[in-house]
Amino acid sequence: MASARAQTAPIDLVVVYIYEAGNYATTIITRGEQRTEESEFEMTSYKNASKECAEDFCHVLSGLYKEGYVVRSSTKTYSSGSGGERELIFTKNSQ
Repeated sequence: MASARAQTAPIDLVVVYIYEAGNYATTIITRGEQRTEESEFEMTSYKNASKECAEDFCHVLSGLYKEGYVVRSSTKTYSSGSGGERELIFTKNSQ
């Protein structure tokens, strides 16, 4: 009898870490060891910070969707009046 491991297709895993503080937001995308991208965004004004931040994150995350990744988990690890931290786990089945 074949093991369950042998019957399961390999999973591509991406971890996205988002950190917001004041007028800055950082997105770290890792696909494993030595395969990490970091983007920093500066909001031009407090009034537009949420809109600008959402647009920047939409651009970054839509790239993962275009590659076939799907969000499997989303966790807010910290939140305050001036920012917060989130972690998203994306996966896709390898063909």
